[in-house]
Amino acid sequence: MKYSIANNDDENLLTIESQGYPKILVVDDIRANLIAIEHVLSDLDVELITTTDPYEALTYTFKYDFALALVDVQMPKLDGYQAAEMMQSAEHSRQIPIVFVTANSLDESNVIRGYDVGAVDYITKPLNPFILRSKVNVFIDLYNNKLALAELNSQLETARHKAEDASNLKSELLASMSSALKTPMHSIIGMTDMGIINIDKWDKSRQVDNLREINNNSRSLLLLLNDIVDLSKLEAGLMAFDLSSNEVVSVVSDVVKSLKPLMHEKSIDVEINSTQEKILVDFDVARIGQVVLNFLSNAIKESPVNGKIQVSISDCRGNEVPKAVRVSISNCGGGIPDLLIERIFDKFTNDQSQDNPGSAGLGLAICKEIIGLHNGKIWAENIPDGGAMFSFEIPIRKN
Repeated sequence: MKYSIANNDDENLLTIESQGYPKILVVDDIRANLIAIEHVLSDLDVELITTTDPYEALTYTFKYDFALALVDVQMPKLDGYQAAEMMQSAEHSRQIPIVFVTANSLDESNVIRGYDVGAVDYITKPLNPFILRSKVNVFIDLYNNKLALAELNSQLETARHKAEDASNLKSELLASMSSALKTPMHSIIGMTDMGIINIDKWDKSRQVDNLREINNNSRSLLLLLNDIVDLSKLEAGLMAFDLSSNEVVSVVSDVVKSLKPLMHEKSIDVEINSTQEKILVDFDVARIGQVVLNFLSNAIKESPVNGKIQVSISDCRGNEVPKAVRVSISNCGGGIPDLLIERIFDKFTNDQSQDNPGSAGLGLAICKEIIGLHNGKIWAENIPDGGAMFSFEIPIRKN
């Protein structure tokens, strides 16, 4: 509980720290009355802000949110009715319940005037401790219920916004998926239609080319569907991870070897640099290999013919002790557009471009989920001299 006794004529202030309890404003020009109220309410979980000056009491309403105001009716500078009228006229204090404390007889005219200026109840002097405590408890309960309702409303509003965001995202994803699926599907339908019409006209070579195109587009559809399934499993926490101690440099080297045919087509050279020959980390080989494969495939796609790709592997140290391993893959392409770099790992945004309109844009989103489930971090940045660099870090196992 916190007691604060203050007025313009006395600089002494008694303060006992509270623990965030509901605040009650107590206004009475006689100090002994304030002390009596403090004594009665001393064991309640409330914070009392008390003063003998009604004008000072009005300034407190700007600073604090009060659950209740106990206001003496007869005061020389400003009587309780006038103080209540001023509180009721201000937006910030209009909702504070006012209970008058009076030594006057509760005749009808006084009661009507009190309710007319905004009071909700009366307590007569001399104070009955049981009545005072009971009435204060009622208003404290009302105040706590008001706070709980406000918190519930806030949570409901947050949930509503999240539901709206989820609905909008779902609509965006469905629209993007529809676009990504339509491109290869239209190609397959077109090729099969032409194949049926020209089955007796095309020679074997033309039909093989046609079937090859259908096969390529079918594989694109399968990759997209696999990506959708993978991302759904990752986001739902349904994908199993085989976390074990593995050697990072070896995994990266294996992925580079698997992409040599693509590198050969564009005469691209890949250089691997590592600060150590072996760096042991706990990770899922297949999933981290998937991230490296995605980074490297994109780098090959973005790099020009005869380009060069740099793969950097290093351990990140904290207090001279390795705490994480970082893998960075740099290309010498055109870089990432400024509008895209902040959302490069978002679903259905990272790979959609005029050069690749049929891409689903799920690869980097899957990478983000994989690295997140390894308690790591992932990012992309442009290289000042040209090109872009994609990086991820995963923590090294503690011995």
